[in-house]
Amino acid sequence: MHLDYLLKVEDRRQRAAMLSTVLKGKENSVLILDDVLEPFAVKDVGIPVGENGCKLILTSRSFEVCRKMACQKTIKVEDLSEEESWELFKEKLGGCENLSPEAMDIAKLIAKECACLPLATVAIARSMRGLVDICEWTTSLEDLRKPTRRHKDMDEKVLQLLELSYNRLNDVQLQRGFLYCALYLEDNKFDKDEPVESWIRDGLMEQIESRQKQIDKGHTMINRLLKACLLEEVKWLDHGVKMHDVVRDMAVKVAIENHHFMIRARERLRNLPREEEWTEDLNKISLMENEMELIQPNHPPSFPNLQTFLLQENTQLQQISDSFFSHMKGLMHLDLSYCFSIRRLPDSISNLENLRALVLSSCEALEYVPSLAKLRKLKELDLFDCKELKDAPDGMEELVNLRYLNIKDSKELKLRWDLLSSKFLDLEDLRLEWSMNNIMVEDLMKLQKLERLDGWMCDIQDFNRYINALRHNYLNHCKILVQLKRGHMYLSDRIMRIEKCGPGEGMPVLPSDLQQLIMESCDFGGVRSIVDVGVPSLHDLTILQLSEVANLKALAMGGVLLPSSLKKLMIFKCHELEQIFSTSQVLPNLESILIEDCKAVEEIFGEPHLDEKIKVINLPKLTLVSLNGLPRLRSICGGGLLMACDSIRRLDIGRCWMLKTLPPLLHSRLPSLEIRAERRWWESMQWEWEGEGNNSPSEHVLQPFVRLRDDVSTMS
Repeated sequence: MHLDYLLKVEDRRQRAAMLSTVLKGKENSVLILDDVLEPFAVKDVGIPVGENGCKLILTSRSFEVCRKMACQKTIKVEDLSEEESWELFKEKLGGCENLSPEAMDIAKLIAKECACLPLATVAIARSMRGLVDICEWTTSLEDLRKPTRRHKDMDEKVLQLLELSYNRLNDVQLQRGFLYCALYLEDNKFDKDEPVESWIRDGLMEQIESRQKQIDKGHTMINRLLKACLLEEVKWLDHGVKMHDVVRDMAVKVAIENHHFMIRARERLRNLPREEEWTEDLNKISLMENEMELIQPNHPPSFPNLQTFLLQENTQLQQISDSFFSHMKGLMHLDLSYCFSIRRLPDSISNLENLRALVLSSCEALEYVPSLAKLRKLKELDLFDCKELKDAPDGMEELVNLRYLNIKDSKELKLRWDLLSSKFLDLEDLRLEWSMNNIMVEDLMKLQKLERLDGWMCDIQDFNRYINALRHNYLNHCKILVQLKRGHMYLSDRIMRIEKCGPGEGMPVLPSDLQQLIMESCDFGGVRSIVDVGVPSLHDLTILQLSEVANLKALAMGGVLLPSSLKKLMIFKCHELEQIFSTSQVLPNLESILIEDCKAVEEIFGEPHLDEKIKVINLPKLTLVSLNGLPRLRSICGGGLLMACDSIRRLDIGRCWMLKTLPPLLHSRLPSLEIRAERRWWESMQWEWEGEGNNSPSEHVLQPFVRLRDDVSTMS
């Protein structure tokens, strides 16, 4: 359109009016705006979107810009495939005719190092033009595999573009969180919780009091980094994210040049980096996943400003000199997790008075931890899976600011329970070894700030006392194992499973916010319906599964209704159960019903009482009904009730030989319905005459949607 002249018009309104006039004068015009950094009102700049067929296409590195611009369709531009990246690399290299086969193989590896990003591929390929000698190619590949060197060979424009996205975050806390991710390994996929936990340990969200609120804030930050395309979701890993190689190069560059990071992760180091690299202004050091066996420098390094030291996954590390941490007085976060071979920690750790987090999880050979008495600022102590650690570290009673304590899977560790109630009153996250003596409920009830509990109790009575106490002290996450005489009861967050609970063991109190309840092989004595165990009061319950529950006559009795939140009902081998639902039951969210091998069930929905005027059972979200092995089942809906379930997709009937009719209105959306049944049962069905006002389904109407199978068992 030749709109360059508009750039000379200084008045913004006049320029917008001129652009609008030009675009309105063109039919079906398409305007493309590249690399939009901030949202704007299209009318204000003179783009008449929608008028005379005018369309706008924009590109941006931020999903948030697209959202705020109210784009009708947002398309993520995926990376190049490896084949496309290689073709682009060859093109920008100027051809490969002069390369030896060995150099060609290395060139392909170099193209792969460009991480399938077009800008990076172009920049690196151009920098390699003219190289012929195999030694030059080999050296270039080794350099590119070190991110601190790779960015020197990359077009500065690439890094500038990426760094611009970083700068546009306009949030110092978010920028610090992003740079912290650079400490992780290149191309590493990690769960969203990992960086969040590290940010908490680093004090990034220290101004937020509650640990759960810190976690929530951390996940909000993760989502913002995803929207800014500085992190990517890993589709095959639940809750997984990663930092693209080239984005990490930018992060490493910024972190080293501007924020005093040392990042030497997974470089196969057998010794500490050279002393000239150990500058006193270092703030964070990552030496994770190397091959060091001994850390014994000639003299302890001096890092007065160091706050974070990551040594995790040095699996061969056996010893650290006692004085190594002597001159790191400002250290706040020390991570030695997964150092499988280390047996004792250096005594200099005892003097790290500013330490906030000491992470020793999966130090499987660890036998000795020095006194922690001076570490009064410590908020997180992680001793998970320290199998050889028998005695709790000296001075633990001084850790009065502890918020997080994990001793799970440290089977030999002895911990004084009175510390919980007398010293660790600020605990928010407590994870205990299940094979230890049971939790003292009295101690737990004094932890008024506890938000997450992972532990073990010895009987239902203790469990009930604690759950009743929780009504005044809400837990965000709770994992409790209760050992029963023959089985166990397990509460995990909002899911509860009760297995082999026998008569005389007591009735468990169900947490009011429960979402899933599973009972298997249980005999609660006088229980005749699940009303007796408190299910109707569970207003968030979505899944109910009952298997071999003794004496169960009905799900609900006495006019008490099941929670309307229920989505899935599964019942197996409850041989005294006669009726599933009453006609007054309201189940607007029910999606599936599975009932198998229940010898006494005669009806799914019972007949209405004389005083009830119910004619239609509304199940608007029901998609699946599976009835198998119900030898006494005579009807799905008793008393001529109509069944309104427009979402029904599948009906499975097996070994229900006394069922001779299907409920009216079941076929309300026939094109999407599939019926699976035995051929013999289908041929024995009784079909009503299709007269006026008759809603019962007929054989010839349903026949196209039936998938019949030959009998696989004898008649029950």
